[in-house]
Amino acid sequence: MRDTKGESIMPGKRPKLTAIAAAMQVAFGSPLAAQDVAVINEPQEIILIGYLPWRGSADEVRHIKKVPVPKSFANCAERFEQGCAGQLLDWHLNYGTEASTRAALAEAERRIAAQQKLTATTGQQYRALLSLAQADMTRYLTDNQLNYMKFVERDRSISATTYPAISRLAALGGQVREADKLAQVYAIAADWHRSPALLRKARYWRGIIAPAEWQASLESSDAERALAASVHPYVDTFAELSLAVTQAAISRDVKSIEAADEASAKVWQSDFDEARRRRSDDNISPTLRAKIHMATEFAYYRYRITLLGKERGVDLRRDDGKYLGEEDFRDMESLFEQHNNGEYLEYQFGRGRSRPNRVIASAIDQAETDLIVARKKCLARQDLEWDTVQLLAGALETLRPAVQPSIYARVGRLFLDLHSTMRKCIALDQR
Repeated sequence: MRDTKGESIMPGKRPKLTAIAAAMQVAFGSPLAAQDVAVINEPQEIILIGYLPWRGSADEVRHIKKVPVPKSFANCAERFEQGCAGQLLDWHLNYGTEASTRAALAEAERRIAAQQKLTATTGQQYRALLSLAQADMTRYLTDNQLNYMKFVERDRSISATTYPAISRLAALGGQVREADKLAQVYAIAADWHRSPALLRKARYWRGIIAPAEWQASLESSDAERALAASVHPYVDTFAELSLAVTQAAISRDVKSIEAADEASAKVWQSDFDEARRRRSDDNISPTLRAKIHMATEFAYYRYRITLLGKERGVDLRRDDGKYLGEEDFRDMESLFEQHNNGEYLEYQFGRGRSRPNRVIASAIDQAETDLIVARKKCLARQDLEWDTVQLLAGALETLRPAVQPSIYARVGRLFLDLHSTMRKCIALDQR
């Protein structure tokens, strides 16, 4: 609780923040380089998301700008398709810069495209082959006197000679998924660095794979459902929404914010609200759990869109209750809630996670908006903005500067900027 001047009534809150700010001012007195922090007396560690263990050495971290794809990465790079692009991205998010990330992903893109024979028409080839593969599956079911249920119960060994379109579609599907990995790493990097150049690359690969999206439903034919069970079709419900939100976060103009709002309307599903209401149930079926994850993902993007709308004075709330009631996720508790059985529906702060998780990213989103609004005018919402300062302080206590120096530096600078701005606002109020 705070008084009208923004002073903390709860003892210990503001002094703690001031102490953190003072300590960080010393730490950030000179430009902070990732390599300066990475060699602190904490063992160098990176938590990887791929299949192969790889970590750059301390010397490679020091030279990350000059050599964005180090020699020790060679063994992993020979099998880029097994998640190494994600590992390389994690390394640069932890230790690198936007420029080093762009250079590293460009090399990953070159190698993956060559190894997987990806072209600008890969998705279109997949789409053109889809009807032939469905016809082949219809023949297969007829030849073997199978319906969908009998198909999934038996060993699905389908002759590539007799039914070639199915085999070719499966192979192309593998290429599409590799192209999707490129689109994803570029999208993550673009969002983190607020980079138009990286976003263009994400959109390029997204455009290639978009024609290949399809999925079967309970209402689909037996042949369509059997084909889906065989080739595992690609679909990313939130891909376009994610890119639209990143564009809005980069541009921060009304047009891009409204475009993101429209993108969210296209993927909203009426049962999201029910899924969110049931997220604390004792017994959750796999189907409901998947829907809860989707609803939470949607809520995260809506949270970001409404934040940007507030920043530009655009009211994007849905007063009819649509879009999950547009909760204020400033404290992140309702968005990143721990399930009552101890299982997390979304990433928490998570010490040791290498990639900046959703809570850290959300804290940054909130702080960016609060900083812009506060700099325009010291409004009577200082209690809320101090909550954001506290959120950033919590992130700094959780992050490990020796393992995540670049992420720590970004959160730290936002903390200092917002903390300083809020103190200036209080000083103006007290005149």
